[in-house]
Amino acid sequence: MKGQPLGYQGELRVLGISRHTAVTGLSLFGLVLLSVLAYWRSVGLPLISDDYLVIGLSRDLGPMERWGALLSDALYRNRATSMVITWWVYQWFGLEPFPYNFVTLGLHVLNTWLILAFGFFPRIGWWRAAAAAAFFAVYEGHQEAVIWFSALPELLVFSFGLVALWCWMRWLMGGGRRWGWMVGAGGAYALALFSKESAVAMLPVFGLAWWVEREKLAVGRALGAMVPLTLMTMAYAAMVFLGKQQNQHFHDGTFSLAAPFWVTIGNSVGRMMWFWGGVSAALLLWLRPKEARGWLAVGMLWMVMTLVPYSFVTYQARVPSRHTYLPSAGLALVVGGAMWAVQARSRRAALGLACLMVLHNCAYLSFYKHKQYVKRARPTEELIELGHRATGPIYLKSWPYSRSIAEYTLELGAGKPREWLLFEATQEGEAAHVYSWDGDI
Repeated sequence: MKGQPLGYQGELRVLGISRHTAVTGLSLFGLVLLSVLAYWRSVGLPLISDDYLVIGLSRDLGPMERWGALLSDALYRNRATSMVITWWVYQWFGLEPFPYNFVTLGLHVLNTWLILAFGFFPRIGWWRAAAAAAFFAVYEGHQEAVIWFSALPELLVFSFGLVALWCWMRWLMGGGRRWGWMVGAGGAYALALFSKESAVAMLPVFGLAWWVEREKLAVGRALGAMVPLTLMTMAYAAMVFLGKQQNQHFHDGTFSLAAPFWVTIGNSVGRMMWFWGGVSAALLLWLRPKEARGWLAVGMLWMVMTLVPYSFVTYQARVPSRHTYLPSAGLALVVGGAMWAVQARSRRAALGLACLMVLHNCAYLSFYKHKQYVKRARPTEELIELGHRATGPIYLKSWPYSRSIAEYTLELGAGKPREWLLFEATQEGEAAHVYSWDGDI
């Protein structure tokens, strides 16, 4: 009737926007808001400890004319993508902390969008994918990867790894006929491998994806397609182990093949599932008992598979926060499945549960974890301040980080020569200044 309001659908038609486009746009924007809500305080943090080391190394390895040296470095060629990106940020912005924090937050937003993109696949669906991406955006368990610029490789492994998996699943959906998707999967996987060693965990995840979609592609054809990805992984692993004499991680005691990896994986999965993972698993088993077994199996297998490369740590009995970034996608799948089950019963209950999840994670990050990162940045900030005032050598009476971090901090942050730093007690009398850190980190 003339003069009658068009309503939501009618207004979209007048604007030339489909309902699907509008919902997708709102979902993408919502994920940006959730990510900012969770990490808004982190963008104001100064650079922290290893950041100065990474930036300093990027000067030597990041420029294109130095890529030969980068590929010759047994450790940092496995982080080539982050070295190049760090060099670009340093070239454009120097040591201004905000751009570095903005890069990591921006990549985190991109990664939430990648999770949402998996809603394209019917077995996941847009509702589950959106809920999983929303939880991933605010989840506190992997906060170190987002807040600490030195953990940039974790974000990049996730980005390239999920692009590779998405292309692989598109190939599976097409019955193995569209080989362009396989090329995309291989290319993205190669970039993931040159982002960090943990990218090898994506190989069994490809197999997991086939298991989920197995009726669309015969096992023989799927195994045949796994051959080039497997060969890439084997060649990469051989390159890593052939360079172990020059790779400090094989000698500094950080990792050991003799470590009780099963204990580390169990503790890490338990830590990730507590609290919202456990609640989600219980809701799935209660509301969707027939689907819960398969859905939980996929999420738990994802977590275990992607934790394996980190499970040989020797300095603690669970994987550090930054290393749970890729495994957290499996947790997000569990939460997304539970939220879908709840909303099928009551959308009001689902909204209330979602608000509780967001409030808990954001409050924890903003009011508890933020103080820890401020404290972690204090030693380097104080050394830079002292360096600006210094007129001669500085004796580090006590220092919570490595010697190389102190040297790069003084050189980059204060513009003073690293040779000014003295570390031996016998050198204290030669120092014009003394720095002592008496707290813990």
